Amino acid sequence: MKLYSIAKRFRIDRPDKFRLSAHDPAECYGLTADKKEAKAMLAEGIERLSELQERLYANDRWSVLIVLQAMDAAGKDSIIKHVMSGINPQGCEVHSFKQPSAEELQHDFLWRIAQRLPTSGRIGIFNRSHYEEVLTVRVHKELLARQKLPKQLVGKDIWQQRFDGIRAFERHLARNGTLILLDARDAGVSDVDLGPGAAPHGVIVGPDGAAWVNEGGQNAIARYMPTGSRGPSKVQLFMVPKADANLNTAVFDKQGTLWFTGQGGVIGRFEPVNISSRAQKKSL
Repeated sequence: MKLYSIAKRFRIDRPDKFRLSAHDPAECYGLTADKKEAKAMLAEGIERLSELQERLYANDRWSVLIVLQAMDAAGKDSIIKHVMSGINPQGCEVHSFKQPSAEELQHDFLWRIAQRLPTSGRIGIFNRSHYEEVLTVRVHKELLARQKLPKQLVGKDIWQQRFDGIRAFERHLARNGTLILLDARDAGVSDVDLGPGAAPHGVIVGPDGAAWVNEGGQNAIARYMPTGSRGPSKVQLFMVPKADANLNTAVFDKQGTLWFTGQGGVIGRFEPVNISSRAQKKSL
């Protein structure tokens, strides 16, 4: 299979029509090469990349920014190690974006990104990126609080405003000769409806690979197995016997038993293998 035909399937020519939810992240588009064939294709791609880098440097008009955005262990480092192994390191820089420094927190959230953009004729690689500002920071509110934004600017529209800011920033780069290649590895965000009156509090991953949630609004333990994993792709609710338990914490022990507590004076356990649960009044 030709490299071009593979890349074409993953190219987005109409971003205004593109919907991540319409694509299965497990789809290989017919690419089922064995290890030997894959190594040959990788070598061909590395050789081609080396040639293109020389042309990029000689032209000295364009720059290339490769954005790798994904969770830990999703393959970002492997891309840098293997796919980028054939390019000249003198014309490439890799930047990892971790927790912002004190100086970076004194500026807007895109400032540190702008400081590390590739110059003309060079390739820049971002290991994580400005997209952290609408992913990690959105989940961990304390990170947003550290950014010293005026209180009147931190409203319900802040995340849409950041999306708009990122799009405008990337359009500005594209109009000034920076080609942006985004590799977002299963970075889509989707909602899971737990039902009317739901009030989820905390989520942990169980030994079965499912997400387990303390569902205070329905006085239950909720289990959700994402699409593509083992088991049914649906939400299951397991009711807690004691009314108004007000669940707030949970943890799995080594035997696979889920232990939970509630502000209503409850400590209980749930054994998924037996699909049974017990809750008891905690002695204070």
